[in-house]
Amino acid sequence: MIYQRPLLSYLPKVALVGRPNVGKSTLFNRLLSKRQAITHSQPEITRDRLEGIVNWEDKEFIIIDTGGLKFTNLPLQKEIENQVKFAIKEAEVVLFVVDARTGVLPLDEEIAQFLRLANRQIILVINKAEEITKEEEIKSDFSHLGFHSMICISAEHSINIGELLSMVTEDFPSNIGFSPSPTVSVSILGAPNVGKSSLFNAICGEKRAVVSPIPGTTRDPVDTFIKYFDELMLFVDTAGLKKKSRLNNDIEYYENLRTFKTIQRADIVLFLLDVTRGITNLEQKIGGEIIDKGKGCIIIWNKWDLADKEKEYFINEVKRKLYFLNFVPVLFTSAVKQLNIENIFIEIKKVKEEYRKRIPSSQLQRVCEEALILLPPKVKGGKQLKINSVKQIKEAPPTFLFKINSLSFITPYYKRYLESRIRESFIFYGVPLKFIFKERYKK
Repeated sequence: MIYQRPLLSYLPKVALVGRPNVGKSTLFNRLLSKRQAITHSQPEITRDRLEGIVNWEDKEFIIIDTGGLKFTNLPLQKEIENQVKFAIKEAEVVLFVVDARTGVLPLDEEIAQFLRLANRQIILVINKAEEITKEEEIKSDFSHLGFHSMICISAEHSINIGELLSMVTEDFPSNIGFSPSPTVSVSILGAPNVGKSSLFNAICGEKRAVVSPIPGTTRDPVDTFIKYFDELMLFVDTAGLKKKSRLNNDIEYYENLRTFKTIQRADIVLFLLDVTRGITNLEQKIGGEIIDKGKGCIIIWNKWDLADKEKEYFINEVKRKLYFLNFVPVLFTSAVKQLNIENIFIEIKKVKEEYRKRIPSSQLQRVCEEALILLPPKVKGGKQLKINSVKQIKEAPPTFLFKINSLSFITPYYKRYLESRIRESFIFYGVPLKFIFKERYKK
């Protein structure tokens, strides 16, 4: 495999561990100073292993949020437990989060026994301890868990967070400013259960996201860095988008909202389709959202090992139902079988270059003038369309400003015609184009 996850090995790692609903994700967001993980009063919201970089004074470390431990034999819980074990194995410090309001529960004692076998530095973090006057009493209640390092905090109200960070980073090296800067941000997007997490794991070369046949397993976006030759790429797995009419509760509403925000911060979207299911109305809406957000795009037909038709059929399906993405490359993969994964990286590099490409104004002007000669719009009021100037004013996505004599000439049809002429000359492979038209003498 010539692509690899660099693991940011020079940064220490800190894992948040505990039973469901003790406030791990709230603490994760507090330490990152942003709302990355979904927090809710319903237990078992976090399922995947989430990561983020925390800066504290002159030190940096990676914080890892994990799903709530329950030690049951249910398949999804077993997956979550495996993710927790992996996080502990990677971490230098484990924050064992408990709930001051409920006191010590039997499951806390079971987790404490589990952590004592981990051979890691453990800090007992007693969350939801807003009553500072009872701090010693609260610590006494939890002391029989057997951990010498303990602190009372409130993640929700930001109580003792600085003190916790000082405890965590006491033995960490000073290395602020060495965080990697990815050259491109890539989001994996699609309807529920098309194989996004399986593809994400195949790309990472490890089990970074919980994979389950139950639709909607992934709740939060999951970030990871991947190095492909000299390119450092940031990949984000996302929860599957659902139609608004099918959102069962406010958690799923926030999943959708978070996924749309993920599109916004990505440069390129890997738009995943399922060969066993075809293209639905929801996929058409997702494609429209990618265009509206102005993101580079690569369409990936997943589960290719299960296909019962030739490639030509699926290419024609894209042309027919996703015709507005006719400039986008189409790939065929099997995440489970690790088929054609490297081709994704090759296409990302191509689309990234096109996404940030800039065309000289003189070349744009020439192409547009030729387009006018070949197919001028209808004369209106005795006047013909005149393009006084055209220039690219922005990249990522490429945005073009046309100054013309009258906006009445620019119909949707003629706009598409101009776009096709520009693409014939400059390609813009996998990239949407944005046109702005202004009348020459209007501000």
